[in-house]
Amino acid sequence: MLQFPQPLTRKSYDLATSIHEKIQDLAQTVRQHLQLNQRQNQPLIEHIFKRGNLKSALFSARIEGNSLTLQEADQIELITNLTETQREVVNLMQVHNELTKLPSIISLDHILTLHKQVMHGLQTHPGKLRTSSSAIFDQLGNITYLTPEPAETKIMLGELIRQYNTKHIQPVDALVNLAQCHYYFEKIHPFADGNGRVGRLLMHWQLHQIDYLPTQLPLEEFIDTNRSEYYFLLEKNTRQVDGFVLFVMQAIEHALHQSLSGIKQTTIAFKRTETLKSNPAKRTKLNKLIPRQQEIYQIILDHPYTSLDFIHRRFWHISKRTLAYDIIKLVKLDLITKHGQTRGTRYSAT
Repeated sequence: MLQFPQPLTRKSYDLATSIHEKIQDLAQTVRQHLQLNQRQNQPLIEHIFKRGNLKSALFSARIEGNSLTLQEADQIELITNLTETQREVVNLMQVHNELTKLPSIISLDHILTLHKQVMHGLQTHPGKLRTSSSAIFDQLGNITYLTPEPAETKIMLGELIRQYNTKHIQPVDALVNLAQCHYYFEKIHPFADGNGRVGRLLMHWQLHQIDYLPTQLPLEEFIDTNRSEYYFLLEKNTRQVDGFVLFVMQAIEHALHQSLSGIKQTTIAFKRTETLKSNPAKRTKLNKLIPRQQEIYQIILDHPYTSLDFIHRRFWHISKRTLAYDIIKLVKLDLITKHGQTRGTRYSAT
Protein backbone atom coordinates (compact mmCIF):
# COMPACT_ATOMS: atom_id res chain seq x y z
CA MET A 1 0.00 0.00 0.00
CA LEU A 2 1.30 3.46 -0.95
CA GLN A 3 2.49 5.40 2.10
CA PHE A 4 2.65 9.11 2.78
CA PRO A 5 5.79 10.84 1.38
CA GLN A 6 9.01 10.87 3.41
CA PRO A 7 10.49 14.04 4.98
CA LEU A 8 12.69 16.19 2.76
CA THR A 9 16.41 15.61 2.60
CA ARG A 10 18.52 18.22 4.43
CA LYS A 11 19.60 19.85 1.17
CA SER A 12 16.02 20.12 -0.10
CA TYR A 13 14.76 21.35 3.28
CA ASP A 14 17.36 24.13 3.30
CA LEU A 15 16.29 25.13 -0.21
CA ALA A 16 12.61 25.03 0.81
CA THR A 17 13.43 27.26 3.79
CA SER A 18 15.15 29.76 1.48
CA ILE A 19 12.10 29.87 -0.84
CA HIS A 20 9.84 30.19 2.18
CA GLU A 21 11.69 33.30 3.36
CA LYS A 22 10.99 34.92 -0.01
CA ILE A 23 7.34 33.85 0.26
CA GLN A 24 7.01 35.46 3.69
CA ASP A 25 8.51 38.76 2.50
CA LEU A 26 6.29 38.84 -0.58
CA ALA A 27 3.20 37.91 1.45
CA GLN A 28 3.85 40.77 3.86
CA THR A 29 4.12 43.24 0.97
CA VAL A 30 0.91 41.93 -0.63
CA ARG A 31 -1.00 42.18 2.65
CA GLN A 32 0.23 45.73 3.21
CA HIS A 33 -1.04 46.77 -0.23
CA LEU A 34 -4.38 45.04 0.39
CA GLN A 35 -4.81 46.70 3.79
CA LEU A 36 -3.99 50.12 2.34
CA ASN A 37 -6.49 49.68 -0.50
CA GLN A 38 -9.14 48.30 1.85
CA ARG A 39 -9.14 51.55 3.79
CA GLN A 40 -9.47 53.51 0.56
CA ASN A 41 -11.75 51.46 -1.67
CA GLN A 42 -13.65 48.30 -0.74
CA PRO A 43 -14.92 47.69 -4.33
CA LEU A 44 -11.27 47.56 -5.44
CA ILE A 45 -10.51 44.81 -2.91
CA GLU A 46 -13.58 42.85 -4.01
CA HIS A 47 -12.47 43.12 -7.64
CA ILE A 48 -8.94 41.87 -6.79
CA PHE A 49 -10.25 38.80 -4.97
CA LYS A 50 -12.85 38.07 -7.64
CA ARG A 51 -10.13 38.25 -10.29
CA GLY A 52 -7.91 35.91 -8.28
CA ASN A 53 -10.71 33.38 -7.88
CA LEU A 54 -11.49 33.54 -11.59
CA LYS A 55 -7.87 32.86 -12.55
CA SER A 56 -7.57 29.98 -10.07
CA ALA A 57 -10.74 28.38 -11.42
CA LEU A 58 -9.87 28.91 -15.09
CA PHE A 59 -6.28 27.67 -14.93
CA SER A 60 -7.18 24.70 -12.73
CA ALA A 61 -9.62 23.64 -15.46
CA ARG A 62 -7.06 24.36 -18.19
CA ILE A 63 -4.52 22.07 -16.51
CA GLU A 64 -7.03 19.28 -17.16
CA GLY A 65 -7.42 20.24 -20.83
CA ASN A 66 -10.17 22.90 -20.71
CA SER A 67 -9.82 25.25 -23.71
CA LEU A 68 -11.52 28.36 -22.29
CA THR A 69 -9.46 31.57 -22.50
CA LEU A 70 -9.18 34.24 -19.81
CA GLN A 71 -11.09 36.68 -22.02
CA GLU A 72 -13.93 34.17 -22.45
CA ALA A 73 -13.96 33.43 -18.72
CA ASP A 74 -14.34 37.16 -18.02
CA GLN A 75 -17.74 37.06 -19.73
CA ILE A 76 -18.88 33.74 -18.30
CA GLU A 77 -21.28 35.21 -15.73
CA LEU A 78 -23.34 36.68 -18.59
CA ILE A 79 -24.01 33.23 -20.10
CA THR A 80 -27.18 31.32 -19.20
CA ASN A 81 -26.91 28.01 -21.10
CA LEU A 82 -23.45 26.76 -20.18
CA THR A 83 -21.45 24.29 -22.23
CA GLU A 84 -19.51 21.56 -20.40
CA THR A 85 -16.31 23.58 -20.82
CA GLN A 86 -17.92 26.64 -19.24
CA ARG A 87 -19.60 24.58 -16.51
CA GLU A 88 -16.21 23.26 -15.37
CA VAL A 89 -14.96 26.81 -14.77
CA VAL A 90 -18.20 28.10 -13.22
CA ASN A 91 -18.27 25.22 -10.72
CA LEU A 92 -14.71 25.93 -9.65
CA MET A 93 -15.40 29.68 -9.35
CA GLN A 94 -18.35 29.02 -7.05
CA VAL A 95 -16.34 26.66 -4.84
CA HIS A 96 -13.41 29.09 -4.61
CA ASN A 97 -15.80 31.82 -3.47
CA GLU A 98 -17.03 29.58 -0.63
CA LEU A 99 -13.72 27.93 0.30
CA THR A 100 -12.99 30.19 3.28
CA LYS A 101 -16.18 28.90 4.93
CA LEU A 102 -14.68 25.44 5.38
CA PRO A 103 -13.64 24.70 8.99
CA SER A 104 -9.98 24.58 10.06
CA ILE A 105 -10.37 20.82 10.66
CA ILE A 106 -11.34 18.95 7.50
CA SER A 107 -13.10 15.60 7.19
CA LEU A 108 -13.90 13.07 4.47
CA ASP A 109 -17.42 14.54 4.21
CA HIS A 110 -15.90 17.93 3.36
CA ILE A 111 -13.80 16.36 0.59
CA LEU A 112 -16.83 14.53 -0.81
CA THR A 113 -18.81 17.78 -0.78
CA LEU A 114 -16.04 19.57 -2.67
CA HIS A 115 -16.14 16.87 -5.33
CA LYS A 116 -19.93 17.10 -5.53
CA GLN A 117 -19.73 20.85 -6.13
CA VAL A 118 -16.85 20.65 -8.61
CA MET A 119 -18.49 17.92 -10.69
CA HIS A 120 -22.07 19.27 -10.49
CA GLY A 121 -23.69 18.83 -13.90
CA LEU A 122 -20.61 17.03 -15.21
CA GLN A 123 -20.96 13.60 -13.61
CA THR A 124 -23.95 11.35 -12.89
CA HIS A 125 -23.16 10.73 -9.20
CA PRO A 126 -20.70 13.38 -7.97
CA GLY A 127 -19.44 13.24 -4.41
CA LYS A 128 -18.91 9.46 -4.43
CA LEU A 129 -15.62 7.59 -4.09
CA ARG A 130 -14.74 5.33 -6.98
CA THR A 131 -15.77 1.71 -6.51
CA SER A 132 -13.27 0.08 -8.86
CA SER A 133 -9.59 0.29 -9.71
CA SER A 134 -8.49 2.59 -12.49
CA ALA A 135 -5.34 3.62 -14.31
CA ILE A 136 -3.66 6.85 -15.40
CA PHE A 137 -2.43 7.01 -18.97
CA ASP A 138 0.11 9.18 -20.76
CA GLN A 139 -0.53 10.98 -24.05
CA LEU A 140 0.43 7.86 -26.00
CA GLY A 141 -2.09 5.71 -24.18
CA ASN A 142 0.46 3.90 -22.02
CA ILE A 143 -0.41 3.14 -18.40
CA THR A 144 1.76 5.25 -16.10
CA TYR A 145 0.07 4.45 -12.80
CA LEU A 146 -2.39 1.93 -11.39
CA THR A 147 -4.56 3.44 -8.66
CA PRO A 148 -5.07 1.69 -5.30
CA GLU A 149 -7.94 -0.73 -4.74
CA PRO A 150 -11.13 0.88 -3.32
CA ALA A 151 -10.59 -0.79 0.09
CA GLU A 152 -7.06 0.64 0.26
CA THR A 153 -8.32 4.04 -0.88
CA LYS A 154 -10.40 4.57 2.28
CA ILE A 155 -7.46 3.63 4.53
CA MET A 156 -5.15 5.99 2.66
CA LEU A 157 -7.71 8.81 2.83
CA GLY A 158 -7.76 8.39 6.59
CA GLU A 159 -3.98 8.92 6.71
CA LEU A 160 -4.26 11.86 4.33
CA ILE A 161 -6.92 13.60 6.43
CA ARG A 162 -4.70 13.18 9.50
CA GLN A 163 -1.91 14.92 7.59
CA TYR A 164 -4.26 17.68 6.41
CA ASN A 165 -5.20 18.43 10.01
CA THR A 166 -1.65 18.32 11.41
CA LYS A 167 -0.51 21.61 12.95
CA HIS A 168 3.10 22.67 12.32
CA ILE A 169 5.37 24.75 14.55
CA GLN A 170 7.63 25.91 11.71
CA PRO A 171 5.77 27.82 8.94
CA VAL A 172 7.89 26.22 6.21
CA ASP A 173 6.69 22.79 7.35
CA ALA A 174 3.08 23.77 6.62
CA LEU A 175 3.99 24.45 2.97
CA VAL A 176 6.02 21.25 2.72
CA ASN A 177 3.04 19.32 4.10
CA LEU A 178 0.71 21.10 1.64
CA ALA A 179 2.72 19.85 -1.34
CA GLN A 180 3.12 16.34 0.08
CA CYS A 181 -0.63 16.12 0.75
CA HIS A 182 -1.40 17.11 -2.83
CA TYR A 183 0.98 14.48 -4.18
CA TYR A 184 -0.54 11.81 -1.92
CA PHE A 185 -4.12 12.84 -2.81
CA GLU A 186 -3.39 12.51 -6.53
CA LYS A 187 -1.78 9.10 -5.97
CA ILE A 188 -4.83 7.91 -4.01
CA HIS A 189 -6.98 9.15 -6.91
CA PRO A 190 -10.16 8.70 -4.84
CA PHE A 191 -12.66 9.71 -7.55
CA ALA A 192 -13.40 8.47 -11.04
CA ASP A 193 -12.87 12.01 -12.35
CA GLY A 194 -12.08 15.48 -11.00
CA ASN A 195 -9.15 14.46 -8.76
CA GLY A 196 -6.83 17.20 -10.00
CA ARG A 197 -9.37 19.97 -9.50
CA VAL A 198 -10.39 18.78 -6.03
CA GLY A 199 -6.75 18.25 -5.02
CA ARG A 200 -5.83 21.82 -5.97
CA LEU A 201 -8.86 23.17 -4.09
CA LEU A 202 -7.59 21.34 -1.01
CA MET A 203 -4.23 23.07 -1.50
CA HIS A 204 -6.09 26.39 -1.37
CA TRP A 205 -7.89 25.28 1.80
CA GLN A 206 -4.48 24.58 3.36
CA LEU A 207 -3.20 27.99 2.21
CA HIS A 208 -6.18 29.61 3.95
CA GLN A 209 -4.99 28.05 7.24
CA ILE A 210 -1.65 29.90 7.00
CA ASP A 211 -2.19 33.27 8.67
CA TYR A 212 0.51 35.31 6.96
CA LEU A 213 -0.67 34.48 3.41
CA PRO A 214 -3.37 36.47 1.56
CA THR A 215 -6.62 34.54 1.20
CA GLN A 216 -6.47 34.15 -2.59
CA LEU A 217 -3.41 32.99 -4.53
CA PRO A 218 -3.94 31.83 -8.15
CA LEU A 219 -1.01 29.38 -8.16
CA GLU A 220 -2.74 27.36 -10.92
CA GLU A 221 -1.48 29.81 -13.55
CA PHE A 222 2.13 28.80 -12.81
CA ILE A 223 1.15 25.12 -12.82
CA ASP A 224 -0.64 25.47 -16.16
CA THR A 225 2.38 27.24 -17.68
CA ASN A 226 4.63 24.43 -16.38
CA ARG A 227 2.09 21.65 -16.89
CA SER A 228 4.58 19.12 -18.29
CA GLU A 229 6.85 19.41 -15.24
CA TYR A 230 3.84 19.24 -12.90
CA TYR A 231 2.64 15.95 -14.41
CA PHE A 232 6.18 14.57 -14.70
CA LEU A 233 6.76 15.09 -10.97
CA LEU A 234 3.32 13.70 -10.08
CA GLU A 235 3.80 10.59 -12.20
CA LYS A 236 6.87 9.48 -10.25
CA ASN A 237 6.06 6.52 -8.01
CA THR A 238 8.21 7.34 -5.01
CA ARG A 239 7.99 8.48 -1.40
CA GLN A 240 10.84 10.96 -1.93
CA VAL A 241 8.99 13.91 -3.47
CA ASP A 242 11.46 16.75 -2.86
CA GLY A 243 11.22 17.95 -6.47
CA PHE A 244 7.45 18.20 -6.33
CA VAL A 245 7.53 20.06 -2.99
CA LEU A 246 9.96 22.65 -4.36
CA PHE A 247 7.86 23.00 -7.53
CA VAL A 248 4.72 23.81 -5.48
CA MET A 249 6.61 26.34 -3.35
CA GLN A 250 7.85 28.04 -6.52
CA ALA A 251 4.23 28.17 -7.71
CA ILE A 252 3.25 29.94 -4.46
CA GLU A 253 6.14 32.41 -4.80
CA HIS A 254 5.18 33.13 -8.42
CA ALA A 255 1.52 33.61 -7.47
CA LEU A 256 2.52 36.20 -4.85
CA HIS A 257 4.57 38.10 -7.45
CA GLN A 258 1.59 38.01 -9.83
CA SER A 259 -0.82 39.10 -7.09
CA LEU A 260 1.36 42.06 -6.16
CA SER A 261 1.63 43.13 -9.80
CA GLY A 262 -2.12 42.69 -10.27
CA ILE A 263 -2.93 44.76 -7.17
CA LYS A 264 -0.75 47.64 -8.40
CA GLN A 265 -2.24 47.56 -11.92
CA THR A 266 -5.81 47.32 -10.63
CA THR A 267 -5.24 50.19 -8.20
CA ILE A 268 -4.01 52.42 -11.03
CA ALA A 269 -6.98 51.43 -13.21
CA PHE A 270 -9.47 52.19 -10.44
CA LYS A 271 -7.90 55.59 -9.82
CA ARG A 272 -8.18 56.38 -13.52
CA THR A 273 -11.83 55.31 -13.48
CA GLU A 274 -12.53 57.63 -10.54
CA THR A 275 -10.86 60.47 -12.44
CA LEU A 276 -13.07 59.78 -15.46
CA LYS A 277 -16.18 59.87 -13.30
CA SER A 278 -15.28 63.40 -12.22
CA ASN A 279 -14.79 64.53 -15.84
CA PRO A 280 -18.25 65.01 -17.46
CA ALA A 281 -16.85 65.73 -20.93
CA LYS A 282 -14.79 62.55 -21.06
CA ARG A 283 -17.62 60.52 -19.54
CA THR A 284 -19.89 61.74 -22.35
CA LYS A 285 -17.37 60.56 -24.94
CA LEU A 286 -17.09 57.13 -23.29
CA ASN A 287 -20.85 56.74 -23.36
CA LYS A 288 -20.69 56.95 -27.16
CA LEU A 289 -18.55 53.81 -27.31
CA ILE A 290 -19.75 50.25 -27.66
CA PRO A 291 -18.54 47.81 -24.93
CA ARG A 292 -15.64 46.48 -27.05
CA GLN A 293 -14.35 50.01 -27.70
CA GLN A 294 -14.62 50.83 -24.01
CA GLU A 295 -12.57 47.71 -23.24
CA ILE A 296 -9.95 48.70 -25.84
CA TYR A 297 -9.74 52.12 -24.20
CA GLN A 298 -9.23 50.45 -20.80
CA ILE A 299 -6.45 48.25 -22.25
CA ILE A 300 -4.66 51.33 -23.59
CA LEU A 301 -5.09 53.01 -20.21
CA ASP A 302 -3.51 50.02 -18.47
CA HIS A 303 -0.78 49.52 -21.10
CA PRO A 304 0.55 52.85 -22.44
CA TYR A 305 2.07 52.79 -25.94
CA THR A 306 0.11 49.70 -26.92
CA SER A 307 0.17 48.35 -30.49
CA LEU A 308 -2.68 47.04 -32.63
CA ASP A 309 -1.08 43.57 -32.50
CA PHE A 310 -1.21 43.61 -28.70
CA ILE A 311 -4.91 44.57 -28.74
CA HIS A 312 -5.62 41.91 -31.37
CA ARG A 313 -4.18 39.23 -29.06
CA ARG A 314 -6.84 40.24 -26.53
CA PHE A 315 -9.58 40.09 -29.21
CA TRP A 316 -8.33 37.17 -31.30
CA HIS A 317 -11.84 36.46 -32.64
CA ILE A 318 -12.21 40.04 -34.02
CA SER A 319 -10.54 41.03 -37.29
CA LYS A 320 -7.68 43.54 -37.21
CA ARG A 321 -9.61 45.73 -39.63
CA THR A 322 -12.52 46.04 -37.21
CA LEU A 323 -10.19 46.75 -34.29
CA ALA A 324 -8.39 49.41 -36.35
CA TYR A 325 -11.78 51.09 -36.93
CA ASP A 326 -12.44 51.01 -33.17
CA ILE A 327 -9.07 52.64 -32.50
CA ILE A 328 -9.67 55.35 -35.12
CA LYS A 329 -12.90 56.25 -33.32
CA LEU A 330 -11.04 56.57 -30.02
CA VAL A 331 -8.50 58.86 -31.71
CA LYS A 332 -11.25 61.03 -33.25
CA LEU A 333 -12.90 61.40 -29.83
CA ASP A 334 -9.52 62.51 -28.48
CA LEU A 335 -9.54 59.69 -25.93
CA ILE A 336 -6.26 58.25 -27.18
CA THR A 337 -3.23 59.59 -29.04
CA LYS A 338 -1.54 57.93 -32.01
CA HIS A 339 2.27 57.75 -32.01
CA GLY A 340 4.20 56.86 -35.18
CA GLN A 341 3.14 55.37 -38.48
CA THR A 342 2.59 51.94 -40.13
CA ARG A 343 3.92 48.93 -38.18
CA GLY A 344 5.57 51.09 -35.53
CA THR A 345 2.33 52.79 -34.50
CA ARG A 346 1.59 52.90 -30.78
CA TYR A 347 -1.33 54.33 -28.78
CA SER A 348 -1.60 55.94 -25.36
CA ALA A 349 -4.41 57.59 -23.43
CA THR A 350 -4.79 61.28 -24.11
